[in-house]
Amino acid sequence: MNHQQGAKQLKNIFLSSGFFAIILLTTVTSQAGDWQPGSEDHLAVSKIAQLIEKSRSKTSSPLSDSFALVYFRGSPTDAVNIPEAGDRVIWMAQQLFNQSGVALQSSAIHHTSWSEACDSLKRTVGAKFVLIGHSYGVAGATKTAHCLAQAGITVDLFISYSSYDFLSGVDVTRVPSNVVHHFNFSTNSPMIPGYDNHQAIDPARTQVVNALATVQNGNAHLQVAYNLAPLSALIMMAESQKMMNHLQIPSEFASDPLTQTIQDFWR
Repeated sequence: MNHQQGAKQLKNIFLSSGFFAIILLTTVTSQAGDWQPGSEDHLAVSKIAQLIEKSRSKTSSPLSDSFALVYFRGSPTDAVNIPEAGDRVIWMAQQLFNQSGVALQSSAIHHTSWSEACDSLKRTVGAKFVLIGHSYGVAGATKTAHCLAQAGITVDLFISYSSYDFLSGVDVTRVPSNVVHHFNFSTNSPMIPGYDNHQAIDPARTQVVNALATVQNGNAHLQVAYNLAPLSALIMMAESQKMMNHLQIPSEFASDPLTQTIQDFWR
């Protein structure tokens, strides 16, 4: 089953999306409040920290002072958050940024709240902006990027997982020109693999990578953002430490083809 067929089957589910209250630019946990970091999460953070420390010697650029991260959930309603990918991404990023002394403001919100996210980011002064979206959350992140572009504001990093945009009013495959680095991960999901052809509206201003992320166990569409949370954190740290041209990603954070794709991008 291709992406379009899967989209038709899920039409009624995604049309039921509603608006929910949000708390922006603060570190948050999931609506369910169930997720807590385990030993594997602490180990991943430790490995990323070691890799960053090793790579740091290759660049003399000063650290960025402040980052603002917004994670856009793609669930039909904000009460549905399975798995709690946004929580895992934010927790790992927060741990790593704290260790490096770089300030991080963060939020995980429902994709329908993109306008509120844009308004809050417009009021955030001096920070570099990171947008991460999963499924329909990619549509929310893309709308936010377009909104910021209208205000002349740069999005330094945009990461998308298993992108989905049916009836969202935006084409997620067209990356706004105010985005500097964009990583798009499609999956091996038989129903919603996500688009694998994201392209920059202005290739001279935006660097885009499309890569396949393989999930061995479980639903690839649902699991991908959670499983690759360490990779998200690593990419964010590379941006914060200004070492995009030096970082090498260890294979345990991604499948071999994905690792090679990212390494080729960073050379």
